[in-house]
Amino acid sequence: MMKKLMTIICIAVIASYCELPLYALTVGDKAKEINSRWRNTEHFQVCYNTIDKRNEKLLKILIFCYPNDDNFSNLLPILYSLKEYDNVKIALVADNEKDVTLFLENNPNFEFPITADRRSSALYMANSLIFPKAFIINYQNKIIWDGELLDIIDAVKKINSGNFDQAKAIKIAKALDQLQSAMRSGDEFKSVAVVDEILKLDPINSPALRMRLFMLEEQGRFRDAYELLLRQKNKADETGKLYLLMLDLMTRYEDLVNNLPILSKELAAANNAVTTDKLSFAWVLLNSFNYNVDAVNGCNQVLKSININKLDKVELPFYYTVYAGYYYKLGKLNQAIEYQKKSLELIKNPQAEKILNYYLQVLNMNVHE
Repeated sequence: MMKKLMTIICIAVIASYCELPLYALTVGDKAKEINSRWRNTEHFQVCYNTIDKRNEKLLKILIFCYPNDDNFSNLLPILYSLKEYDNVKIALVADNEKDVTLFLENNPNFEFPITADRRSSALYMANSLIFPKAFIINYQNKIIWDGELLDIIDAVKKINSGNFDQAKAIKIAKALDQLQSAMRSGDEFKSVAVVDEILKLDPINSPALRMRLFMLEEQGRFRDAYELLLRQKNKADETGKLYLLMLDLMTRYEDLVNNLPILSKELAAANNAVTTDKLSFAWVLLNSFNYNVDAVNGCNQVLKSININKLDKVELPFYYTVYAGYYYKLGKLNQAIEYQKKSLELIKNPQAEKILNYYLQVLNMNVHE
């Protein structure tokens, strides 16, 4: 689920020589309106014209992304999960109008507001190494959280439950700025020190973990990268994201793949892993390891650990989609189609419709062979 960090760093270095602001908007700042034309939707108003207490629970989320990136489809479950929160509104901003046009041509049913705005991207992002990056804006037009999109569900849950620590969010945002400055300057000692500082505040902070993993991988220290995640697993209140990052490492370094069975077994037994992370783990097992027997068996093991009766309206359709993928890997197309239809009955997701159509095409091909 990770866009290669080196590519991002190269883009950032090039951008730093362009006419970009020296300071990017961050936690505690007032949000700025996006004035470009929104595509496939009516205007998305970032900032309120008047502050209305009746809107105090409403959260507006701006996501800056590359919509045509190969990994963008992996972010769709997060978008649809956010959509299920009644107090959340989402919009996406790209850097290039041609990118948005191409994306909408390939995804005509995409249902979230999206636009291209180079000026706003520069204002919110400057030369950030965090991508895709999200901002949560409250009813007072104030940015109360920013970070990697992968972390946003946890942030929204804490805000809605009243457990969000604004002071900590500001500390993390400032530390992430320091980390990116150290990374750009090539100061590894400073980078490692800042990562340690961030992980003390948030043991599963995605940008900090990714940048530290990048440094280790660049040095060929793949086992050390894996062991870092194992250590963080013992410090975290929720471990699902760390299992996903370990799985991500395995997709790139075959020497780690023999850990798949134990990793799947541990996650299946973990009580401190959120269900969506378990489902994402099972989905990656199916789609990133071809027909690896340990991956398919691990998927089944993780799925069996989930109590279907406790799934919410976001988790249940995802659960059916993953189970459909599992049956597809087993060659049981009729069961795969049955479960994918169950998913679509619960939520109209264009990505889920594509998957169902694919299963139907494969079944039709098999019938006519």
